[in-house]
This record gives sequence, structure tokens and C-alpha cells, in this order.
Amino acid sequence: MQFIKFISNLFKNIIFKIVMSVFAIIFLFCVFFFKDWFILQYHHIIAYYLVYKGDKAYAEEQLTNAINYYNRALQLYPEHTKARYNLANIHVAFEDFENAADLYRQTIKYDPNFTKARIHLGIILTEELYNPDEAIENYKATVKSKPFILNIPKIYTNGDDVKNDKAVAYYNMGLAYKTKSLIYGDDTEKSRQNLEYAVDSYKQALKIRKNDYDTLYNLALTYQLLGRKEDAAVYYCKAINLKPLNFEAHYNFAILLNSMKQYFYSKQELEKAGLVLDSKGDTYISRYIYDIFREVNYKLMIQQKRNPLVDKMMKEEVPLEGELTYVGGKVVVSDKLDETIINNLKTCNICKDYKEKKE
Repeated sequence: MQFIKFISNLFKNIIFKIVMSVFAIIFLFCVFFFKDWFILQYHHIIAYYLVYKGDKAYAEEQLTNAINYYNRALQLYPEHTKARYNLANIHVAFEDFENAADLYRQTIKYDPNFTKARIHLGIILTEELYNPDEAIENYKATVKSKPFILNIPKIYTNGDDVKNDKAVAYYNMGLAYKTKSLIYGDDTEKSRQNLEYAVDSYKQALKIRKNDYDTLYNLALTYQLLGRKEDAAVYYCKAINLKPLNFEAHYNFAILLNSMKQYFYSKQELEKAGLVLDSKGDTYISRYIYDIFREVNYKLMIQQKRNPLVDKMMKEEVPLEGELTYVGGKVVVSDKLDETIINNLKTCNICKDYKEKKE
């Protein structure tokens, strides 16, 4: 029995040594022939750690440290799109738009489906680098993107993110087309064509997010530039109803109504724009609005065939109408006052007319 046990243990030891030798040979073979692959994986591990440190510094607004970590990570792992994308965002924060654009382009090169990089690139190309054509191409690529579905084991999809990115892309595409229309200022036909493209883009955005104030407002503004005044009025009304405390829609709607010789309603919208600005303490723009208010009021009195003391009216300040509550010289929109004041800002009889016509 002792002999059999000895032989059994000996056999086990031999088998163990043979197996370990095989593994050692395989390992040495891999190290020798796949050395570059092992080094690459090691670099990737270090890069992921550096990106983690960069993300932490970025979140804590230690941007210089974040730049350092991201650059070191990209030296080891150039294809790391998140590091490159965040580095581009930091360059935007420092208003280094040229380098930011290059970094966004590199991110897209490594990952053509990185839609947020395309959107951010498009924004700075339009607003800072004045290259709307490249911006539009990136927006078009974004709206063509499709969601993916994973079963792991539950179904996961990024459909909502893709849908939101498409809405943002369509909206910014509209802005890019509107910017492009300015380039062809002397060519009326091309300018109008780009404004029409802008209208189409805004409408596509509204199919996804129908209650987006910025899209409604810019669609109204674009219709106004095209001279399609009633269409512009419809969307100004919708924008004002959605966010009555934004003075821009009230002001531009007033300018539109003035051009339509609707002086009474133009006066009302100017009053509302002035009221909103006063509530924010913006006296500089308020005074500019009051100057326009006096001009519109003068036209209204002529239209109504009054005989006012025009010279006196043009020199005097025109007070805003209505009973308001002030605290520290500013309009206070408290919970109790909200409903009354906001409903007053939303109310426009002519808006009801345009709503009925379009719907």
C-alpha cells in the first residue's frame, strides 16, 4: 500500500509539473510574441485610472489638473473618447475654441456616433468660428443616429438620449441655417432659402419637444425675418404662453405687431417687456423699450385720430399700467402674486385670434 501511495503521489507531482511547465511555456510564448499587446493593455489600465482622476478634478472644477490628467491618459490611450471630449469642454470653458473644435473632431474620428461631441462642435462652429456649413453636417449626422438595444439580461436602450440629442441637433441646425443666411445677406434668394431650412429644422425639433421655448421663439423670429408675419405671431404667442417672464418674446412680438400696424397690441407687449425688465432691475434696456413705447403710442393716437400734446408725450416717461407689488423697488413675483401677474403677461387678445386661425 505504501508503494502504491508513493507511485500515486509521484504521478501527481509529475502531472502538476508538466501542466505548470506547459502554462509557463504558453506564458513565455505570449509574452514573446504578444509583448506589444500586453504593454498596450497595461497602458490602457493606467489611462483609465488617469481619466478617473481627471473626471474627479473636472467635477471639482480643478481644470488645470484635469487637463494634465486627460493629456497623460491620451498619450497612453489616444482612442479614449471621453477623455478627449472632456478636454474639449475644458478648452471651451477657457474660450480656446480652435483647439476645442480640433478635439471634438478627433473625438468624432474615433467614435462617429458620439452625438454630444457633434452637437458641441456644431455650436462653437456656428457661434464662435463662423463655420455653419460644417456645423450643419454634424447636426445632420446626429439626427441620423439610431438607438441601440442590449439584453443584459434586462432590455436596455439609449433611445431617450438619442431622441433628446436629435431635438437639440435640429434646434441648433436651425440656428446654423439662420447664421448662414446672414452670410448671403446680399443674395436675397440664398438668404431666404437658408431661413426656410431653419424653419424646417425648428419644426423637426418641435415634433420631438413641442413645448420648448427656445425653439418656439426662434421659429417665430425666423418667420419674422421671412416676412411671414402671421406665422411669426402664432409662435410668439406660444412662446409667451410657455414662458411669460422672458422679455425677448414680448419685445420682438411688439416689433412685429408694430410692423402690422397693430399699435394697440404692440403697446401692450412693450408694457409687458418693460415690466419684466423692471422686475430684473435692468433699467438700461427698459429705457430703450420706453423710447419705442412712446413711438408706438404716438402712432396709436394718430390711428385713433386723437389730438394729444405730442411733443410733451415724446419727452415724458410713460408709466406702466396696472397694480403691482414692489419690494426694494422691484416687482416681486411671490406665490400669491404669481398667478395674477403671469396670467396678465400671458394674456393677449390678438394671440387668441391667431390661435383660432392656425388651429
